[in-house]
Amino acid sequence: MPKLEAELVIVPKTIALQVEVEPALNVLNSLVLLSQVDRFSGLGEWINETAAKMDPSNWERHRIIVEGLYFSIIPQHSYDSFEAFIDDLANSDPVGLRDKVLNAYCMCHSSSEEYERYQRNNWEAVLHSEDDFIEFMHTLFEQDEIDENVERAAYNLLVDPPAMRDSIVSHLRFMWKEYMAAEWERVLPTVKESVAAFQKADISSMSLLQAAHFVTGREPDEKFEESLLEAEKVIFVPNTHNGPYALKYYGDGIVWMTFGARVPEGMQSASPDLKRSDLLVRLTALADETRLRILAIIREQGEMCSQELIDRMEISQSSISRHLRQLTATGYLVERRTEAGKCYQLNTERIGETLQALDGFFE
Repeated sequence: MPKLEAELVIVPKTIALQVEVEPALNVLNSLVLLSQVDRFSGLGEWINETAAKMDPSNWERHRIIVEGLYFSIIPQHSYDSFEAFIDDLANSDPVGLRDKVLNAYCMCHSSSEEYERYQRNNWEAVLHSEDDFIEFMHTLFEQDEIDENVERAAYNLLVDPPAMRDSIVSHLRFMWKEYMAAEWERVLPTVKESVAAFQKADISSMSLLQAAHFVTGREPDEKFEESLLEAEKVIFVPNTHNGPYALKYYGDGIVWMTFGARVPEGMQSASPDLKRSDLLVRLTALADETRLRILAIIREQGEMCSQELIDRMEISQSSISRHLRQLTATGYLVERRTEAGKCYQLNTERIGETLQALDGFFE
């Protein structure tokens, strides 16, 4: 009798795919972008204008809440409005809110052994002092990812959970009333049009990668599917402030992916704002001498790694990263990870598409 070999058959997990307005997450996404103006170029005009006019004390507080306590403000499920989300935060358990932040740090960046060890200690070692907390943060993040002033201010709120919760709620209510309420009312029709356009397409029949490319207009990064292994639902959320960037937020079984509000390729938009904003995202990436030089050098030399570009152009790591991030997000460069680091190739098709989009806009 021939030997029988059993094969393990893994049935692919089905993930529900949707495109929705998501008011609470949409507004939070814009608030997060406000704190990232120094890291991302090419964001929506409102983001840059609002960041420029915030006074220093509000700006500092915003960074503490949105960066230092980032995981405390990300919702676990959908809300009908941003105000409903704030009300829910105001009624949340302060200690649970603090632990949400600490748990998220370890879940995202630490091994399971480290996570269990910190939980067993009830975070006492981490929160023993400012210096212990900063040391803990340095075990999780790269040096240039940590602003110690922000993290020390966050620490002083984490050790007083009721004060932390009240500070978060107070700041979000201030930002909503002072900046976001009027802006949300202005952009909501554009967001709704984008959602309606994509809901006419049957993305539920697409694979996850196909849907991500179709909705955002860009190829997902190499680790896209890996980052969604625990998701039961992926909700694509158009935002008028994203520029060329697609950002992910993780809830309870939900992953939200925000993208620059647009309509599917080839579809006519009732609002000129959507067509114009998508074109502006592409043209803004080209309206910079350094970025044009990067494209020209890569076209001449072929694929180049970031360090090679730094040496060739004699600019800083942070500066080249900022420019490469925008060119990659806009689709003009294709990023590939190698042993030498991130390397980039020119995407000539994207340049052709931009010329066609410009021609179509004037028609």
